[in-house]
Amino acid sequence: NGKEIWHYTTNGKITSSPALGDINDDGRMEIVFGSEDHSLYILKNSGGELWRYSTNGAIKSSPAIADIDSDKILDIVIGSDNNKLYALDYRRFKIWLYQTNDDVTSTPAAGDIDGDGRMEIIICSNDGRVYCLHYIEHTADKDISMSRLSPGWTYQTENAIISSPAIADLDGDGDPEIIIGSMDRNLYILTASGELIRKYTTNGKIRSSPAVADLNGDGNLEIVFGSDDNLLYVLNSSGYGWWHYKTNGSIRSSPAVADLNGDGNLEIVFGSEDKKLYVFSMGELLEEPILNLSNETKIEITTSTTTSILTSTTITTTTSMSTTITTSILTSTTIETQPRVSRGYGTIIVAVVIILALISTLLVLKGRREEIIYREIVNLSIKNAKSRIMEIENPDYDKILELERADRNRKSFISWLERRKRKVVR
Repeated sequence: NGKEIWHYTTNGKITSSPALGDINDDGRMEIVFGSEDHSLYILKNSGGELWRYSTNGAIKSSPAIADIDSDKILDIVIGSDNNKLYALDYRRFKIWLYQTNDDVTSTPAAGDIDGDGRMEIIICSNDGRVYCLHYIEHTADKDISMSRLSPGWTYQTENAIISSPAIADLDGDGDPEIIIGSMDRNLYILTASGELIRKYTTNGKIRSSPAVADLNGDGNLEIVFGSDDNLLYVLNSSGYGWWHYKTNGSIRSSPAVADLNGDGNLEIVFGSEDKKLYVFSMGELLEEPILNLSNETKIEITTSTTTSILTSTTITTTTSMSTTITTSILTSTTIETQPRVSRGYGTIIVAVVIILALISTLLVLKGRREEIIYREIVNLSIKNAKSRIMEIENPDYDKILELERADRNRKSFISWLERRKRKVVR
């Protein structure tokens, strides 16, 4: 019902996200977060303080919770503005430190990337460096005080990294890849050993952390992230562009992916600096801006000047892609000034609005379907792409050339497309 349960006050700003985990193994979740007052906090779910650890720098990094030392006890990993990464074992009050060359404001990621049964830690720092760290146990006498975090490999980008890395097996070969966005405008895909697989360049700094999911149900993972160029990007598992959507503001928030409406399809949720929250399903914008309509047909919206009633008329259309699109048509009635309209004319007006909206929806879907077809073409091998183009009646060579130059830039394929285009012009 929106009622506050409790709150907890620190001595500094809280600019990162909290993490939840059963830190003390009591069967209940604890809340872990950092503050710019140089402290890491662990709170009980009732709001009481369980533990606090002080660093020598502001904490802007969100914590990661994982069993780093394989002792079946959750550890906390967090970065700080004093050029250090901290790994903490609350139950044994043990701290492992790793010194970096710059502040760590990015959230760490943990996963077994080399297949040795132990977690590695991937961290990024403000000097643009990516670190892979291993936990090294002092095995002689199991003395935890002698254990440490040891560097595995590093990778250097061209600018600061403030977004968080993602770990996922993009190509399905059993070895995970590391996906990282940088302020140098590039999204990097690295192997488990720190070698570059692909670099995808945008027109803006990347502060948004990537999300990875199988968006279209084809068994392959896609990468979703935002950029300061106002675009949300979706790349295929090879790191090539699939589609993007332009907003009116920088996208610095990290996208979330989930099946919101229980239809078996994943939706993408993200915010933009144009003050809007967006929801997408398979490249289709569901609402703009987002309005959470209930089962009732009316919703009251209060603004600084008027109170209006929005009436929702729902149209459902099915396309050749077997995708059901629901369009809500909102008509506004201002209570104080709306004149009366006779029932007959009102029905005609509503019918006209519905027909126009249906036509508009079908035209938009047709255009977006063609866009998807051309994006699929440029992701094929040259031989298969040529065959696919020959099957299309009156293909848009300019659109294919634009996508090819942006995504793959294969010179021989571009030359072939330009020759085909000239033949059509003649």
